[in-house]
Amino acid sequence: MLKLHHIGFIVKNIDAYLKTSQYARSTEVLYDPAQHSNICMLENGDNEPPIELIEPIDEKSTTYQYLRKNGNCIHHLCYQVDSYEKLEVYMAQHKLKRISSPVEAAVFHRQKVVFTYSRTQGIVEFVILSRGS
Repeated sequence: MLKLHHIGFIVKNIDAYLKTSQYARSTEVLYDPAQHSNICMLENGDNEPPIELIEPIDEKSTTYQYLRKNGNCIHHLCYQVDSYEKLEVYMAQHKLKRISSPVEAAVFHRQKVVFTYSRTQGIVEFVILSRGS
């Protein structure tokens, strides 16, 4: 069984969103070159998954068109996996199509992430916990 890592939420402006957020803490806003976006994490306690705020910079951002079409909204769920090999097996079993190669995520201490898609699950991100992937 997979463990939920975080929920990805696209926003037009992180600073404006933070002013109205009920979350207790947020991390520093970081630039993520892989997504060409500003990113920060909102945390509200140990038993709740964090929220990843994603602010696309411009049309080069991977989520720019999604934000433009939908406005501020949930973009994806992210689960953690132990290794890339286990991810490959899971993707095959659940018919997930990879939409990105493994890339380092600035906000997750350079752990690699992979984005996938299916018609039934939508966009699903995976954080690969092992460093060897």
